[in-house]
Amino acid sequence: MQLRSALTTADIQEAGRLARPHYSWLRFLLASWYSTVLCVGALYGLSNDVVHHRPIQWKATVLVLGLAGFFYWLRWSRWKSRLGKATAQRNRAASISVDADGIRTRQESGATSFTPWASFNKWTEGKNVFLLSGEKISILLPVDDGNRDTVRALLQGNIAMAGRALAGV
Repeated sequence: MQLRSALTTADIQEAGRLARPHYSWLRFLLASWYSTVLCVGALYGLSNDVVHHRPIQWKATVLVLGLAGFFYWLRWSRWKSRLGKATAQRNRAASISVDADGIRTRQESGATSFTPWASFNKWTEGKNVFLLSGEKISILLPVDDGNRDTVRALLQGNIAMAGRALAGV
């Protein structure tokens, strides 16, 4: 069965969300430690002023929180930029074919590759994509509603499902 091979940025973002661990927000805060320290310091100063009945220094608090927000935005936009580059790199495949024995990919240059089902140990279903994961490989299959059930049946028959599918899909 042929699948569309062009991925949108939304498809890549959904795959990132599917592959993300539960506490990824904590990792983001720790990776942006300078912004987190600024926020904690500003909130500490604000609460200290409130507890000791001193006038709140709004200008300094807003300045520090605004600076921290700018750093968070900068980090987030860099991540989105990397997703855009990943989308451009991933869209080189001319066609993706899902068969009973595995996945075949044909590149624009004419080169073909085959990945057997044994290479994968789990799969996760999203709204527009299926994310197949193995020890050394991950493949993103974009699906439309017309062939979703067929692809799901192939994956259920060949790979154990990780977690649960999105509710309402």
